[in-house]
Amino acid sequence: MASDLHLESRRGECVSNLLRYNGATALLLAGDIGPTALVAKAFERWPVPVIYVLGNHEYAMSAKLQTAPPSGEKWLNRNVLLLENGVASDGNNRIVGCCLWTDFDLLGQQAHAMELAKGEIAGGARGRRTHTPAPETSLGWHFSSVNWLTEVLSTATTGRTVTLSHHAPHRRSLVQYRNHSNFDAAFASNLTRLLRKTDIWIHGHLHHSLDYQVGRCRVLCNPLGSVGRPNGQFIPNLIVLLV
Repeated sequence: MASDLHLESRRGECVSNLLRYNGATALLLAGDIGPTALVAKAFERWPVPVIYVLGNHEYAMSAKLQTAPPSGEKWLNRNVLLLENGVASDGNNRIVGCCLWTDFDLLGQQAHAMELAKGEIAGGARGRRTHTPAPETSLGWHFSSVNWLTEVLSTATTGRTVTLSHHAPHRRSLVQYRNHSNFDAAFASNLTRLLRKTDIWIHGHLHHSLDYQVGRCRVLCNPLGSVGRPNGQFIPNLIVLLV
């Protein structure tokens, strides 16, 4: 499992130089991997199926995702499965996946957090083209995903459940941010009620490694990070056992 490979800034680099196959039965990618066409090509010959959710950077690089975001399960090729409010199952264990986005309400000041996000989008867009959705748009997508997750995670399964998202489900994922601000609300939401219904939650978006427990749920983040801001704790062959 991994996230935040940012292949768009590593053009020409083989993914086998970034990740190492570890004998796992699937590779889970928690967003900000790169443009979807590039991801499909890069992982077409990976030894096992790749299950992938989009991150905010995929949206920023694609006008099409703004107007026609994916829904459900979509095979990008014979080996790469994209989930957006979708489920992958081996008949026993299941992986439920979505980008997730956030509710901007982590600190109870949603309006201010959304204004900060608008300013960040505008500032980041100066001098370059971006298709990052407006906070009002991503907020709607977030609520759709949360409603979908609430329904799916309430459905019994015989095996284990892994939730795969880009954005974080709990404020403890912001542990390296000493001074919490409303800007943090663009990275995580308080979804403790959903953590109670899943065994493992894997996310990305934050460029530091995480492994913590909330009740019965183990929360993991294993980002490579950008070229300019790499994660020194990244594990290229991290494996998660469903036992």
